[in-house]
Amino acid sequence: MAELAEGARLLSECGVKTPPRVRIPLSPPKFTEKLKKETALAVSFFVKDYILELIRYFIVVASA
Repeated sequence: MAELAEGARLLSECGVKTPPRVRIPLSPPKFTEKLKKETALAVSFFVKDYILELIRYFIVVASA
């Protein structure tokens, strides 16, 4: 890193403009296959429970 700064300083003394440094953001974390499977399993359990609650609700409403 120090070599880059020194090189930029030397170039600027010669009248050469160096482009500004750009900070590259970190890439988002990648989902592993295990995490994908665990997420899909959790979602499927949630959906199953939600559907069962809807069925129970409609049974109660229909019997009222």
